[in-house]
Amino acid sequence: MDGLLVEGLLRQLLDEQNVKLTFNPNLRGWEHAVPNDAAQKGSIEDAGKARNIIFQTRDHEPTEYENRLGDGLEAVLGEGAETLADIAQGLNTHNVRSPDGSDWTEATLAAELHRLAA
Repeated sequence: MDGLLVEGLLRQLLDEQNVKLTFNPNLRGWEHAVPNDAAQKGSIEDAGKARNIIFQTRDHEPTEYENRLGDGLEAVLGEGAETLADIAQGLNTHNVRSPDGSDWTEATLAAELHRLAA
Protein backbone atom coordinates (compact mmCIF):
# COMPACT_ATOMS: atom_id res chain seq x y z
CA MET A 1 0.00 0.00 0.00
CA ASP A 2 1.27 3.45 -0.90
CA GLY A 3 2.72 5.26 2.12
CA LEU A 4 1.02 8.52 1.13
CA LEU A 5 -2.35 6.75 1.02
CA VAL A 6 -1.81 5.30 4.50
CA GLU A 7 -0.71 8.70 5.81
CA GLY A 8 -3.74 10.37 4.24
CA LEU A 9 -6.11 7.80 5.67
CA LEU A 10 -4.66 8.10 9.14
CA ARG A 11 -4.69 11.90 8.94
CA GLN A 12 -8.34 11.77 7.85
CA LEU A 13 -9.31 9.52 10.76
CA LEU A 14 -7.49 11.71 13.26
CA ASP A 15 -8.81 14.99 11.83
CA GLU A 16 -12.34 13.70 12.18
CA GLN A 17 -11.96 13.64 15.93
CA ASN A 18 -11.71 17.45 15.96
CA VAL A 19 -14.62 18.13 13.61
CA LYS A 20 -17.85 19.23 15.28
CA LEU A 21 -20.02 18.30 12.29
CA THR A 22 -18.66 15.06 10.95
CA PHE A 23 -20.60 14.89 7.72
CA ASN A 24 -22.39 17.12 5.22
CA PRO A 25 -26.11 16.74 6.02
CA ASN A 26 -27.05 18.76 2.92
CA LEU A 27 -25.47 16.35 0.47
CA ARG A 28 -28.03 14.18 -1.24
CA GLY A 29 -26.88 10.64 -1.95
CA TRP A 30 -27.92 10.86 -5.59
CA GLU A 31 -26.51 14.32 -6.25
CA HIS A 32 -22.86 15.26 -6.73
CA ALA A 33 -21.68 18.17 -4.61
CA VAL A 34 -21.32 21.30 -6.73
CA PRO A 35 -19.97 24.34 -4.88
CA ASN A 36 -21.85 27.61 -5.30
CA ASP A 37 -19.77 30.70 -6.10
CA ALA A 38 -22.19 33.05 -4.32
CA ALA A 39 -21.17 33.88 -0.75
CA GLN A 40 -23.13 32.08 1.97
CA LYS A 41 -25.15 30.07 -0.55
CA GLY A 42 -24.15 26.57 0.48
CA SER A 43 -20.51 26.88 -0.48
CA ILE A 44 -17.94 25.85 2.10
CA GLU A 45 -14.91 26.60 -0.07
CA ASP A 46 -13.90 28.51 -3.18
CA ALA A 47 -14.88 26.44 -6.21
CA GLY A 48 -11.86 24.77 -7.76
CA LYS A 49 -9.39 26.05 -5.16
CA ALA A 50 -9.59 23.33 -2.51
CA ARG A 51 -9.24 19.58 -2.67
CA ASN A 52 -12.49 17.71 -2.01
CA ILE A 53 -11.69 15.36 0.88
CA ILE A 54 -13.86 12.27 1.30
CA PHE A 55 -14.94 12.96 4.89
CA GLN A 56 -16.39 16.31 3.80
CA THR A 57 -18.88 14.61 1.50
CA ARG A 58 -19.95 11.43 3.26
CA ASP A 59 -23.64 11.08 3.98
CA HIS A 60 -23.51 9.67 7.52
CA GLU A 61 -21.80 10.14 10.85
CA PRO A 62 -19.02 7.74 11.77
CA THR A 63 -20.20 4.45 13.23
CA GLU A 64 -19.27 3.38 16.75
CA TYR A 65 -16.69 1.03 15.21
CA GLU A 66 -15.15 3.87 13.17
CA ASN A 67 -14.99 6.08 16.26
CA ARG A 68 -13.29 3.31 18.29
CA LEU A 69 -10.81 2.72 15.47
CA GLY A 70 -10.10 6.45 15.22
CA ASP A 71 -9.55 6.72 18.97
CA GLY A 72 -7.25 3.69 18.88
CA LEU A 73 -5.27 5.10 15.94
CA GLU A 74 -4.89 8.41 17.73
CA ALA A 75 -3.56 6.67 20.85
CA VAL A 76 -1.21 4.36 18.96
CA LEU A 77 0.19 7.09 16.72
CA GLY A 78 0.57 9.35 19.75
CA GLU A 79 2.70 6.65 21.33
CA GLY A 80 5.06 6.78 18.36
CA ALA A 81 3.90 3.99 16.03
CA GLU A 82 5.24 4.59 12.53
CA THR A 83 4.69 1.41 10.50
CA LEU A 84 1.60 -0.66 9.76
CA ALA A 85 3.09 -3.43 11.90
CA ASP A 86 3.53 -1.02 14.83
CA ILE A 87 0.01 0.33 14.39
CA ALA A 88 -1.55 -3.14 14.17
CA GLN A 89 0.31 -4.28 17.28
CA GLY A 90 -0.68 -1.09 19.12
CA LEU A 91 -4.36 -1.47 18.22
CA ASN A 92 -4.25 -5.04 19.51
CA THR A 93 -2.60 -3.86 22.74
CA HIS A 94 -5.36 -1.25 23.18
CA ASN A 95 -8.03 -3.94 22.55
CA VAL A 96 -9.25 -2.26 19.39
CA ARG A 97 -10.28 -5.22 17.25
CA SER A 98 -10.80 -5.63 13.52
CA PRO A 99 -14.37 -5.68 12.16
CA ASP A 100 -14.62 -9.45 12.62
CA GLY A 101 -13.30 -9.24 16.20
CA SER A 102 -9.89 -10.73 15.45
CA ASP A 103 -6.46 -9.23 16.11
CA TRP A 104 -5.08 -6.81 13.53
CA THR A 105 -2.32 -7.79 11.12
CA GLU A 106 -0.55 -5.55 8.64
CA ALA A 107 -2.70 -7.01 5.85
CA THR A 108 -6.04 -6.62 7.64
CA LEU A 109 -5.20 -3.07 8.73
CA ALA A 110 -4.15 -2.04 5.22
CA ALA A 111 -7.30 -3.58 3.74
CA GLU A 112 -9.55 -1.87 6.31
CA LEU A 113 -7.95 1.55 5.81
CA HIS A 114 -8.36 1.11 2.07
CA ARG A 115 -12.04 0.11 2.52
CA LEU A 116 -12.76 3.09 4.76
CA ALA A 117 -11.19 5.46 2.25
CA ALA A 118 -13.24 4.19 -0.70
